[in-house]
Amino acid sequence: MEQFTEFFDKGGPVLIVIVVVFFVGLFIFFERLFYLLRIKARLSQSTSQAVSIVSQGSLTQLRQKFSKLNDPFSRSMVKLVDDMKSGQLIDKDHLESIHEDSVSKLANGMRLLGTTTSVSPLLGFLGTTTGMVKIFAKIREVGGLREQAQFAGGISEALYTTVAGLISAITLTILSNILWELIERYEVESREAFHKVAGLVLEARRKGAQV
Repeated sequence: MEQFTEFFDKGGPVLIVIVVVFFVGLFIFFERLFYLLRIKARLSQSTSQAVSIVSQGSLTQLRQKFSKLNDPFSRSMVKLVDDMKSGQLIDKDHLESIHEDSVSKLANGMRLLGTTTSVSPLLGFLGTTTGMVKIFAKIREVGGLREQAQFAGGISEALYTTVAGLISAITLTILSNILWELIERYEVESREAFHKVAGLVLEARRKGAQV
C-alpha cells in the first residue's frame, strides 16, 4: 500500500486522472466483452430455435419467442416479422438493412473506449509538461541547479505520468482491437444466420403461414 501511495505522490494529480481514465476503459472493455461472448454463444441455439419454429409455420410464435430477447439476431427476427405484417416489401436489400440496424448497437461504448485510449497519452504529456514547469519554477526560485535533489519531484512527475499514459494507451488500444475483431466476427456469423432463417420465413409466408 505504501508503494502505491508513493507512486501516486511522485506522479502527481495528473497520474491519478490517467489511472481513472484507464479503469474507465477497462470497465467498458469487460462489459462489451462479456456481452459479445454471451450473444455469440447464444447465436447457434437461437438459429436452431428459429428454424424449428418456422418449420412449424408459426411466424407469430417466432416473434413472440424472440421479442423477449435482447440481442441483434433476436431484434432482426422481430423486425422481419413486423415488416412482413405491415406489408413491407422484403427483398435482399431490405434484409441487409434489417441486419445492419440490429448490429449497429454492438458498437455502443466503443467511442468512449476510443476516447480513453486517445486521451491517455495526452494526459501523460500533460504530466510531463507540468513536471517540467515545476522544475523550471524551482530553478528560478533557487537561482540555479545547485541542489538537484530539490528538482526530483518535478522530474518524477514528468516521467511517471508519461510512462503511465503510454502504458494505458497501449493496453487500451490492444483491448479495443480485440473487441472490434469480436464484433466483426459476430456480424458475419449473425448475418449468415439471419439470412438463412429469413429465407425460410419468406418461403413459409409464400406457403400461407400467418403473421
